[in-house]
Amino acid sequence: FMKSISLRSGNKKNLQNMLRLLTLFFLYPSEVYQKMLESLTVLDIDVWLQVIPQIIARIHSKVNDIREFLHHLLVQVGRAHPQALVFPLSVASTSPSQARVEAARIIIQKMREHSATLLDQTLLVAKELVR
Repeated sequence: FMKSISLRSGNKKNLQNMLRLLTLFFLYPSEVYQKMLESLTVLDIDVWLQVIPQIIARIHSKVNDIREFLHHLLVQVGRAHPQALVFPLSVASTSPSQARVEAARIIIQKMREHSATLLDQTLLVAKELVR
């Protein structure tokens, strides 16, 4: 899947391949973990943007390999495209699930190191929208 994804950058079939890759990882995390780490160097960071909702849905996974990889991936995506993560993470930080809230806050805190102003402004807007 990774070879196909890297060759088809910008192709509509990439979404399907990315979803398959994530499905394999979620089903067999220990077997696929090393390959997923390699994917961070092989794949362009932009290909992950299309699966942000699926990734954020799993940020509070009880499986350590999944949680660690997703947190690491989101921090990298946040460095390149902070605007793509700020609002979804702010929504996740208001979840009824305490594990999801904590996971979102950890990632937001790491993003604050390089995008503090953007984070503060977006979180303020999100808070006002909810009010």
